[in-house]
Amino acid sequence: MLSRRVIFWISVSITVVAHLLMLWLAPQIILLESDRLAERITTRFQVEFVDAPPETVRTARAASSEATVQREIETLFSSDPGTLEVENSMLSEPVETPQLAERLAAEAEKP
Repeated sequence: MLSRRVIFWISVSITVVAHLLMLWLAPQIILLESDRLAERITTRFQVEFVDAPPETVRTARAASSEATVQREIETLFSSDPGTLEVENSMLSEPVETPQLAERLAAEAEKP
């Protein structure tokens, strides 16, 4: 019977050999044929990397979003501090669950 230490070092050496073998064989392994769909691409884009950020175009949507943000800020300042608006769903009556007592009793009896 081999000791635990010997078994540990055997497994470490097998793992190292397997990893080195995979690294050595990696350039010869072809996965999904690189660039196999290149001839099907009809539109190609040329991309240039520049340091300057792109120019921003102000649209009507951006202007309307600024107006809504301004209104939201005004409502925050107009409300009393420490209060929250109550949603309509919280004002509705609670829903009746049919046979709730029997269901709870049945669950309590199960082991």
